[in-house]
Amino acid sequence: MKSDDTPFLNLLKQNPKLERVVLDKFSRHHEYLSSLDNLIADLERLDCRNIGKKIQETNALDKFSSLTAEFMAAKKLAEHGFVVTLLSDDFFGKSTQSPDIHGEKFNKSFYFEVTRFSDSNAVLYIIEELREFLKDKPFIVNTVFKTELALPAFSKTDRTVQKELAKNSMLQFKEHVKKITVEDTPQKFQTDGIEFTILPADSTTGYPGILSSGWKFPEEVFELYVTGRLLEKACKRSSFKKNNRKIPYILVFLSDDSSIDEMDFKMLLYGRTIEYGIWDSGDPQLLEQMKIEREKQWRELVKNKRKYIQNYCEIESASNFGWKKFLEEMNLIPKKFCYLNKVGLFLSNPLMKNVSGIILITKSERLTFYPNPFCYSEINDIGISKNFNF
Repeated sequence: MKSDDTPFLNLLKQNPKLERVVLDKFSRHHEYLSSLDNLIADLERLDCRNIGKKIQETNALDKFSSLTAEFMAAKKLAEHGFVVTLLSDDFFGKSTQSPDIHGEKFNKSFYFEVTRFSDSNAVLYIIEELREFLKDKPFIVNTVFKTELALPAFSKTDRTVQKELAKNSMLQFKEHVKKITVEDTPQKFQTDGIEFTILPADSTTGYPGILSSGWKFPEEVFELYVTGRLLEKACKRSSFKKNNRKIPYILVFLSDDSSIDEMDFKMLLYGRTIEYGIWDSGDPQLLEQMKIEREKQWRELVKNKRKYIQNYCEIESASNFGWKKFLEEMNLIPKKFCYLNKVGLFLSNPLMKNVSGIILITKSERLTFYPNPFCYSEINDIGISKNFNF
């Protein structure tokens, strides 16, 4: 890949320090560099502004990962009709944090702050090891990661344990592959942390195939991890100057984990609802008694919503602001024997008042917008969803 032939490497030359870091890390990963090249070409085609300046101010590999997430979010926004400007870190001045992106649509401005959930470091290590190891071997290798490897590690101890498990799994795999030929495939090989499926390649050069995990992101880990990310980004708006706080502030969450879906986010942000149900035992008399009791309990709840539903005064305020129809659709206002049983993040944490809404971009690149009816009035717009009709 020649730098004078590719938009990404051309821009990267403007930042020699970042160029050295990126090429040292990814020079052999032609697919990844090609994907970045396509991403930059798409941003340029969509007239996104300040691409080069964002690259110039990025000097570390962890910052580069954040930058590519911003580029991906910018591309999606531009594809959906936003005029996109990538903002430099000092856009608001040296002493104030700036959002990542400014977008304009229907003559209305928005600030966007991007965060990303990526594969664990252990998973990334396995991918790199497989790419290097399989270069001169005629195998395609699919992997299924056990929970211990696939989950994000929060503490230093957890990360150390995860790293050792990944290394041991790769050593076990490499020793096994040394003993087999292409005639022995397809076959499965189980290590301490990974199940490898070894398939024959069409050439003498192998590569990693499908990477997956046989687990659903545990609810408590999902809530802890995602909540922390969202609150960290929500807090940023508190440092904005008064005029900049009048512009709606949207968080964009990119997920590289296929087990995180739209329903997970809906429950996290709006809460959990419960329905007064009736169990039909086949006894008409008992069924009638249960209906009477349900009606009684329901009348009591509707009459005393603030007593039975946490933060209901805020729900009433949002309803009066114009969100009544939406709140009824979400069952945050009791309706048809269904009511809010556990409040979500929009209601439970005051920092989320800084956020006008959240965009989820799933691994399959589906976009979903979640408006926040409970945000501060200066960034609260009951018609905001028409700008995010994905």
